[in-house]
Amino acid sequence: MTTSRLSTSKKIPAILGLLFSGMFCTSAVAGDVGVNVKAGTLGLGLELDYKISDAFNVRLQSNSYTYDDEFEEDGIDYEGEVKLSTTGLLIDWRPFEGTFRLTGGVYANNNELTGRTNSVGNETYDIGDSLYSSSSTDPLQVDMDVTLGDSTAGYLGMGWGSSPSNNGWMFSVELGVLLSGEPTVDLTASGTAIVNQNGSTQSFKITDSNNPLLQEFQNELANEELSIEDEISEYKLYPVIAIGVGYRF
Repeated sequence: MTTSRLSTSKKIPAILGLLFSGMFCTSAVAGDVGVNVKAGTLGLGLELDYKISDAFNVRLQSNSYTYDDEFEEDGIDYEGEVKLSTTGLLIDWRPFEGTFRLTGGVYANNNELTGRTNSVGNETYDIGDSLYSSSSTDPLQVDMDVTLGDSTAGYLGMGWGSSPSNNGWMFSVELGVLLSGEPTVDLTASGTAIVNQNGSTQSFKITDSNNPLLQEFQNELANEELSIEDEISEYKLYPVIAIGVGYRF
C-alpha cells in the first residue's frame, strides 16, 4: 500500500511538469502564462497558469505546509504534526469570460497527520473497550499515523479572479472541496502497559509476544483504529479555501 502511494505521488507531478513545461515554452511569445502564490487550507502554494482561451485556462499547482498541534481523539491526548502536501492539475471554465470561474481537477494527495501520547508514567488510556495504565519506569506510548485520504483525489470548486485576458497583476479567491476519500489510521505502541483483570493488576511489555495480554491489547488497539476512523470519516471531503496573488506575463 505504501509503495503504491509513493509511486503515484512521484509520477503525477513529473507528468504534469512535462506537460506544463511544454505549454510554457509555447506560450512565451503569446504572453499567456501567469504565476501565482497562494495561501489556504491546503497550505502555502505556488501555481502556474496557462491561458487556453478567454473561457478556459489550466493551472498546475503545488501546496505544502507543516505545523505542530495538540489534539484529542477518542479520549486520548496526542502531541502531533500535520503535514500538508498536494500537487494538482486544474482546469478553469469562465462561463461569462469574466472573473467568475468553475474549476475541476485532480490532485496527488500526501496529506497526513502524526501524533504521539505524552506519557510520563501513571497515565491511563481508554483503548478500545479496556483501560490501560502506563508504567512509571517504562511509559506506555501510543503513536498515531493518519493518512488523510487516497493518494489521488478529485477536486471541484469555484472562484473569482482577474480575467485571463488581462496581463499584469492577478488576485483570486477560491472555494472548493477536495474529494480525498476515507482517512486511514495506524496505531502502534511501545513501553509497558498495566491492566486490571479479575481484580488483579498485571503488567506486560509491548514487545512480549508470548504474553496473552499483549494479544488482547493488540485487538483493542485495532478496535481503537476503527473508532478513530469513524470519528474522522467526514474528512473524506476536505474543504478548500484559498486566496492568491500573481502576475500574468
